[in-house]
Amino acid sequence: MAFSSGLLPQRLTLYALCTLLATPGLAGAASDSARVITTQPEKAASRPATSGKAAPDKANVVALINLEEVLPDCQQQVAKVKIKSVQRSESGITTESITFSVSNGNITLPTHMGDNPVLTLDDLQDATRFIKVGNSYFIHFQTCEHTQERSLINIYAL
Repeated sequence: MAFSSGLLPQRLTLYALCTLLATPGLAGAASDSARVITTQPEKAASRPATSGKAAPDKANVVALINLEEVLPDCQQQVAKVKIKSVQRSESGITTESITFSVSNGNITLPTHMGDNPVLTLDDLQDATRFIKVGNSYFIHFQTCEHTQERSLINIYAL
């Protein structure tokens, strides 16, 4: 199932999130299929130009999907969370890890965005703007039994 920019509503429902997680090709996707999912940009005509030129249309990011490969020996989990803190790369372009507030404490998950071969510089910048401390999200992550390592698979705006 392929997604294109503008096809997802700006706010995803729990039903839509469950459908996305259960869709073949998303739940078992490799990290080389990472995607930044966006909605249609706000029309430039509805915004006043500040410099005499029309402002470029900028899409709204609503999800980051397939950031990591889903591994068969790992436990899959989903949660509604709030971002407590973010660890950025030295350049500030890439989000290296995110600490989330969950019902029983905090959980820190690496994003592996900087290691991802398919995310462009624009994708990384959009992802950085999407991930904001204090905002709530719906996440899909995994915990691998043999190493107890956790990794972020998908993150959706609420």
